[in-house]
Amino acid sequence: MSLSHKEFEKRWEQAHRQQRPEKKKASMAPVIHLSVISVLDNYMSQLHKAVEGHALSKEECEEVCKKIAELKPLAKKADSKAAKYLRV
Repeated sequence: MSLSHKEFEKRWEQAHRQQRPEKKKASMAPVIHLSVISVLDNYMSQLHKAVEGHALSKEECEEVCKKIAELKPLAKKADSKAAKYLRV
């Protein structure tokens, strides 16, 4: 189904005359501050799930979890310092 040149021009002009739909304001999602400890804990649980699904070996998981355990004392300090600035 082809359009004549005049019909095409008419539709083209109509399309450009139509106003764009009014954009709605984006809804503001609440800001959620995750502590470093909770992020590390979530990551460790994901590692354990990967071991259960045979996507990761138990040795690899233990190695990474050991490194995470070393980070936890530093993460606790960082969380306590950051908490002062994150209070609303």
